[in-house]
Amino acid sequence: MNDKILLDFSRVGAVDTIGELKECKDPLVVFGAGLMAELVMDALRKHDIHYGAVCVDGWNNGSHETENIYGWDEINNKYDTYSVIIAHAPDPERIESLKKNEKIHKIYFFHSYDIKLFDADTVATHMDKYQQIFDLLEDMYSRKCLVAFLNTKISGDMQYIFEVFKEKMTCFVNPVWSITENESFWDIGAYTGNLIQEFITVSKGKYHQVVALEPDKESFQTLDLSFGRQNRIFTFNYGAWSEKGYHAFVTDIGHKLCVKCAMEDETGSNQLACISLDELLEESPQLSNPTLLRFNYGTGVVEALRGAAKILKTSQPKLAISIGFDEIGFVNIIHEIRKHNPNYKFYIRFQRCIASAINLYALVPSQD
Repeated sequence: MNDKILLDFSRVGAVDTIGELKECKDPLVVFGAGLMAELVMDALRKHDIHYGAVCVDGWNNGSHETENIYGWDEINNKYDTYSVIIAHAPDPERIESLKKNEKIHKIYFFHSYDIKLFDADTVATHMDKYQQIFDLLEDMYSRKCLVAFLNTKISGDMQYIFEVFKEKMTCFVNPVWSITENESFWDIGAYTGNLIQEFITVSKGKYHQVVALEPDKESFQTLDLSFGRQNRIFTFNYGAWSEKGYHAFVTDIGHKLCVKCAMEDETGSNQLACISLDELLEESPQLSNPTLLRFNYGTGVVEALRGAAKILKTSQPKLAISIGFDEIGFVNIIHEIRKHNPNYKFYIRFQRCIASAINLYALVPSQD
């Protein structure tokens, strides 16, 4: 591999979305609704940025509980000119169509936890580590995605992602692998089970087993109520870690992130039970070896992988891991996987057209 990873440090902090929104004199309309849009609205309020309405495609009055939601025709009648804040699902074709709307003055991209840029000096110190990962990736498109991610996170400019983004995908439907009718899907950090429902739908109910871990008690109650009584679905009120114990969790931007080991201090209110995936498999005879492991949270994935060393070595499941949280996490994740099984091949793809929706896909090629 002779290619060098090249980042555009000349554009560090080029786009200050928060500053621009605070200076904007137009009425602001948030495009999109739902849970992720709520996080965006919370972040806007935190920064004292006021918006006048929320707009969704195909809106029917009374079909959503959130107030001030309109369809595009209503928005165009409501304002002579306005600017739009694109939330968590910017589709390039949809954005191009919005640009043709003469009433829209400007389009901003604001994705709650995406708004904090990476420190460029910190990124610069990691260039050798990035080069190692760059060289390990299996295809040029993965390398382009990695560069676009880092350039976006040091500049704030979404255009880097727009230039490489091809299509929406998921850990079930993507160009890297296909799911089978004998899939044993383990959802680590399952929240309330939205991804499980997606898996059931995509697989058309043809799968071997689903195993879901969720450490937060409130989220787990919803998860267990929805799926815990279904055949072939097993829910556990655990977080995944390198060994059994209790660990301190904090709430950060709507996510439960494991931040430190608290094995010797079980008195805190945020002490949640954790287990290694290897131990869970050994202690639960009803469970089958995983064929697909999904991690969808920021801190603690390396420790969870360390606790799945036997699974990675012997079962060799497909891995789908969200890696868009910080400057160095994806580097440590890939090295941890290789430590336990050097046969894994690595791909990087944007699941959606935003920086935080960048995923690592890893698999051991079939020997057939």
